[in-house]
Amino acid sequence: MSKLWERLTDWEKSPVLQFMQSIGIPLFNDVYAYTIRQSSSENEDEVISNIVSLKHMGKRGVPILIDLLKCENQDWRTHALISKTLGEMEQIAFPYLIEALKHKDYGIRLGATKALSYIAAPASLPNLINALQCEEKYNVRHNIVRAVAEIAEKGIDVSDAFPALFEISKYDISNLWDFVPGALESIAKACDSIEKANKLEEKTEDSYKELLGKNMSLGQKTKIQVVVSNFMLDISGRKSELSKDGELLVGKSVKPPKGRRGRKYREIRRSRNG
Repeated sequence: MSKLWERLTDWEKSPVLQFMQSIGIPLFNDVYAYTIRQSSSENEDEVISNIVSLKHMGKRGVPILIDLLKCENQDWRTHALISKTLGEMEQIAFPYLIEALKHKDYGIRLGATKALSYIAAPASLPNLINALQCEEKYNVRHNIVRAVAEIAEKGIDVSDAFPALFEISKYDISNLWDFVPGALESIAKACDSIEKANKLEEKTEDSYKELLGKNMSLGQKTKIQVVVSNFMLDISGRKSELSKDGELLVGKSVKPPKGRRGRKYREIRRSRNG
């Protein structure tokens, strides 16, 4: 199909596309996507124009935009623009983006999670949690965590995500430290009442105890402990802000680790507190 398409001149392609779209030919999406991919390396203005046209197509344009997120197509600036465009399409794109969370192509999962972080729909939370538990790619996990934090900032209870958020902290902390604790801090700051903060503490403690029962190395458990300890301090700080007299309301806590790892914990706390 692509070879036949390449034989057409530019002025011949436009009416063919319009005809295929008007009669609903199944190959329309593939041909249009192929056309945009061909132009992506040649003319940036043309790419932007095509993406805007797809946005105006509404529901019919969403599958094409998602297909363009594939790794093989990119130019990551185009990838970022497509993700933002899908996020702007919100509910029109939402069901397609949820389905894309399970796609085998890394680029599609990356773009879908980025778009979902723009939308921040509470209905996406269960799917995001499932994706976080299965995802192996660092950048995709980053986007999922950001999406969960964005949902929390709307005042939505995201505590069901705590076990998954805490568990991914068992991986290399130097890679994870830049976004997991930051997202958890955003979740703590989103609390608008001491009652909600207390519930966060309870859910955090329950999730932490559940994780300790899993088969993990001491080092992995310590990494989780560091993240959970920081989060409990964030919650206590938020409770202090919410209290009328400004007194620190001391709630439940997870003790920081001792020894060398404890020093690492304290260094991280000092760096985050400026």
